[in-house]
This record gives sequence, structure tokens and C-alpha cells, in this order.
Amino acid sequence: MTSRSISVVIPTYNRAALLRRAVDSALAQTVRPTEILIVDDGSTDDTAAVASTLPAPVRYIATPNGGVARARNTGIGAAQGDWIALLDSDDEWEPEKLATQFAALDAAPNARWSITGCTLIDGDGRVRPGRQSWDATFPVFAEIHDSPAEYFGRALQPLGPDTYTGDLYETLFRGNVVLPSSALIHRSVFEKCGMFDPQFRYAEETQFFHRVAAEFPVVVLLARLVRYRVAQSGSLTSSANTQKLIANALLSLNHAATLRPPTPSTRHALRVGSQSLLLRLAYARLSERDTRGARSAAAQAWAKPRAWGILAASLLPASVLGGLHQLKRRFRA
Repeated sequence: MTSRSISVVIPTYNRAALLRRAVDSALAQTVRPTEILIVDDGSTDDTAAVASTLPAPVRYIATPNGGVARARNTGIGAAQGDWIALLDSDDEWEPEKLATQFAALDAAPNARWSITGCTLIDGDGRVRPGRQSWDATFPVFAEIHDSPAEYFGRALQPLGPDTYTGDLYETLFRGNVVLPSSALIHRSVFEKCGMFDPQFRYAEETQFFHRVAAEFPVVVLLARLVRYRVAQSGSLTSSANTQKLIANALLSLNHAATLRPPTPSTRHALRVGSQSLLLRLAYARLSERDTRGARSAAAQAWAKPRAWGILAASLLPASVLGGLHQLKRRFRA
């Protein structure tokens, strides 16, 4: 494998209790990073104290609070490596993560970025029961009822066992499939596409990686090489932020559609992806008893059969709707 300079960028905000585990997982890589940049996004906990105890090649950068996109951009701008590996401070890597990605990238020299699957873990690092990896992380897989192998196998070209390469641009209209902590990106990508948009406080990765996919082929590894910690307090992906995430994802889709000349298949993918997001928005509003907002979103997703169910449910009395939500929560539990 060719020797490479690698910068790991770790944005963090009030994750002092988990930061060391993230950094240790980067230091434990079988392909050792050149540097590890911790970008503190205005934390109010003991993040600075924890960072001061971490060994070289760790560098600590303190910034005012400006959101994860701005923090990542700060780290990318300060990075000296030819390759940038993103890692959120509450996630961890398997030891062979970088080595496995580079081996696949060596077999696909036109690809300039790579993503992987993940293992979902809880706050204590225990593996969560139930569905895992792509199926559990990205809603598109539940909607299309395809396995990740079927989904990526249809859109991309096989590169090896559970590994694919090619053009992910059109596929991303159906829904985001990129976990930032899995992303390994060549510096030339940022030079061509720019960095994360700081105006996207939510779904910033959806908007960024669709821009990247419009310009560069990807390598996708189904292997679960990231330990993705879910259900953390203050997480941007928490249920409290669902509507904001969906709203920004819709903006991202419309922007992505301008990045290449339109084709019939792209227009179809945009329509299907937009209706899926509107359906999720309708359900989120219904869950919060915003029946008028639920009807508005469901009406725009009229081609989805579930939209009619949400429209009907939005007409129920609030007491009945509340009872149905309680029953659903008990069933899931």
C-alpha cells in the first residue's frame, strides 16, 4: 500500500467524557494518521483539559461555537495531510478502518472518497440490539426494502467482496447514505467542491456529500468499520431536530439538482426523494400533534400510499391521536 499523509478531523462540542475514546481509536489504526486535529466548537465542559492530556500527533484547536460544519471546516483548513478522515467525537473506528479503505481506493484510482458501514452502539459502547449498519442508520433502506448489497450493487460497480465503486450522485436523491465518521476524502475534493456549508446547522453532511458525488466517484465498503454511538443527549440527529433535518435535506436535494444538467432519471429520483422526505416530515408533524402541518406535507407526498393514511389520521380528535401514539410506542418497546 502506498504511503500517505492522513489528517483526522474531530469536531467536538461538550463530549469530554467520550473524546479520548474517539482519539484512541484513531491512534490505534494499523495505518497511523499523520495528525489528529480536535476542533472544539465552544465546549463548556472539560474538553480542553482532556485534550491537553492526549499524546502527539494530536493538535487542539479552540473556536467559538458555530456548529459542526464550521468546526469541520476549521479542521480541514488547518490539516496538512493529503487525505482527510472525518471522525465525530462520540464515535470510534475499528483498528483496520483506514487500511481497508485505502486498499479499496488503490483498486479504484479514479475514486477520491470512500465511506463504510457501521456498528450502532449505546452510550456505554455496547452494541445495540436489532438492525445494524446501513439498515438502521439511513431511512432509505426501510423505504425501498433492499439490502445494502442490492442497493449499492444496482447503482455502482462491484470492486471486490462487499465493495463497490462508481457514481453515487443520482442515488443520493433517494436519501443520504453517508455517515461522516466513515468518510475518507482526498484534499482535491475540497479544492474542487468547497467545504461544508456553515448555514446548514442540520443535514450539513447531506448537502456536502451530494456536491462531492456530483464531481467524484466513490468507494463504498459494506464492512462495519465505524462504531456509531446513537441516542446521545444534544445530538443533532435526535428526534427533537427531525423537522429541521428534513427541511434542510429538502433544500439540499433542490440544490443538488442544479449541479448537473437534468436528465429524466435525475428528475425522477429528485421527485421520489422529495416525496419520501415530505412523508417523513408529515409523520414528524403528526407525532407532535401539528395536524395542519402534517396534512400540508402529506398532500405534497400524495404519490406515496402512506400519505393518505397520514391525511386520514390528521383528521382524528387529538385524544384519539394521542392514544394511537402511545400504543405505537408500547408496541415498539
